[in-house]
Amino acid sequence: MDRDLNILINSCFKTHTTQYSSTNAVATKELIDSGVLTKIENETLEVYEINFYSDFFNKKLSVYAENIVGKKVPSDLPEAYQFVDDFFNKINTYNGNYLWSGAREIVQGLLSYILKFFLERGLDIHEMFSILENEEKQKPHIIDFRLSYLFAISKFASLSDLKKYIIELANSSKNYEADAFVGDLPRLNPNLAMELYNSVLEQGTDMKHFFLAKILYNFINIDLDFVFEEAKKIFVSLPTTALFIFGRIPFTNEDDIIEVDKIVDNSKFSDDQISEYSYYLCKLIMNKSTPELIKNKYFERLSDLIASIEDNLLNAVFHTITFHLKDNDEEKYKLLHQYLSRTQNFSVIQSFFHNFSDPKYLFHLMVMTSTTTGWRSATEFYDSALQNFWNIKNEEMERCIFELFNSRKHSLLGVQVIMSGYSKPYNVDLKKSTNIQQLNAIMACCKYPIFFELLLPLILPLRNSKSSKIKDCLILQLSILIKEAYGKTLYELIESQITKSKADKIFLEKISIALDEYLIDKVERESINEFNPYLNEDEHLNLYYRLQNESQSKASKNADKKSIFGQFASTKIIVRGNSFKIGDKEINPLGKVSVSAMIDKRAYKDPEAFEMSLNNFENGN
Repeated sequence: MDRDLNILINSCFKTHTTQYSSTNAVATKELIDSGVLTKIENETLEVYEINFYSDFFNKKLSVYAENIVGKKVPSDLPEAYQFVDDFFNKINTYNGNYLWSGAREIVQGLLSYILKFFLERGLDIHEMFSILENEEKQKPHIIDFRLSYLFAISKFASLSDLKKYIIELANSSKNYEADAFVGDLPRLNPNLAMELYNSVLEQGTDMKHFFLAKILYNFINIDLDFVFEEAKKIFVSLPTTALFIFGRIPFTNEDDIIEVDKIVDNSKFSDDQISEYSYYLCKLIMNKSTPELIKNKYFERLSDLIASIEDNLLNAVFHTITFHLKDNDEEKYKLLHQYLSRTQNFSVIQSFFHNFSDPKYLFHLMVMTSTTTGWRSATEFYDSALQNFWNIKNEEMERCIFELFNSRKHSLLGVQVIMSGYSKPYNVDLKKSTNIQQLNAIMACCKYPIFFELLLPLILPLRNSKSSKIKDCLILQLSILIKEAYGKTLYELIESQITKSKADKIFLEKISIALDEYLIDKVERESINEFNPYLNEDEHLNLYYRLQNESQSKASKNADKKSIFGQFASTKIIVRGNSFKIGDKEINPLGKVSVSAMIDKRAYKDPEAFEMSLNNFENGN
């Protein structure tokens, strides 16, 4: 086995992996039988992971560490603790800058092995803890000793002492270490885990749920029958723990689910058990082996909880429904409406749809919202869900967007959804939509008041449509925008985005008629001085600024310099120049930051009329 250990360690540090499939030559029978490699849960492969607390592994690892650090493991405990930190710094990165996540687990196990060595030499458990804590206070270490300490003393301390240390750690700021120890114990030392479970169950402790739930949960992949039987036994005395386990057992037998349902069904749960109960309901609903009658009953139970429980518990239950109830879109959507009817807490929408398989329910809610809040705010809470659907259900979401263009009523909402993409619009292919949808999309995009330059690439491909009605509509709407909203800028933008083909030249010629009319109108307007603010308002503006400066100068001269008004009236330069300097460092030029957007000039030339046309868009305005 010595040769196998050498190969394993060399492979581990060369490939920076701690897990191996059963087909890997590194995963030998000797390493598996000796507990150096332990099987871990994987749905498709038989995978083994290094047991970081294996004495066989750490004995060989300590020799490797000595070669890396360049010295023997010190015989002084504080120096040995520092030795582990030094080893971690040596192996923590690979390829120069990438952090290796497995390095900390490896070193944690090595520290446990070293601590066990000190215990074998006669160092008292309590004394060891005091020395390590004092060392931490004097010099903070990278590797926390507490998890390693628990694994080290688990081979020396009595069960009662071990429980005491775990409880002390669980009640401290380092509770995650106690959690990790109890969770790993069934896989790394199943006999000790079973002894600890029986001891806690028989003798009792205020932290029964902490111990029993974690031990049973981590025994699921080791001895599922034992876990199931124990959960049934403790349901009456420890319902929270039993519910925790029932909700996490991967049931594959309908009879087992029916049996559990009979145990749980008529029970009354206290407020502190409601959250675990809702998790159990969600997980059994999702289980493929759950009979339809039970599944429907459990949806009724969730509905009853939303309707009846106190407000302080309601959000916790709905959080469970949001993140742990997957699939079953229609029933879950009904629960959302029930929750919103009771709370009006629309902020939950931001994350609610992330586990949905079909975006149609999200779009249904947006349409409902738009009828009361308007199309502008209809997507306010949905941006995250929309982005998620675009990433994973691209075709389905595109279909839902097209459906918004079935009528003018929701067409502006359709554009708003398109524009809610992260940093840029969703690149929907309008050529896939129906003729009616394309017509409404053109009308809505050309009515959208801002960032039209981002929408133009979506509607320009429709110039090649086989339908003359669609082509004429596009030409008409773009012509209106050139004459009334964007002028020559839009014409040049269109020109830059089309080809030199004969069809596109004809298209551009038709658009250019609107540009000619715009330029003629522009010349006529500029020839009328009464319409030119630079000329007819210049004298008034100059007079205003002269009077303003005179008034400020008089006020500043007459003010008492010590008064508050005097301080306000004095001239101070707040910002000057185009560079910045910090301390004695080199002067750096300021960077240029700018954002541009095409804005429909009708929106600010006559905002009331433009707003009215937006609000009446569905009626054809």
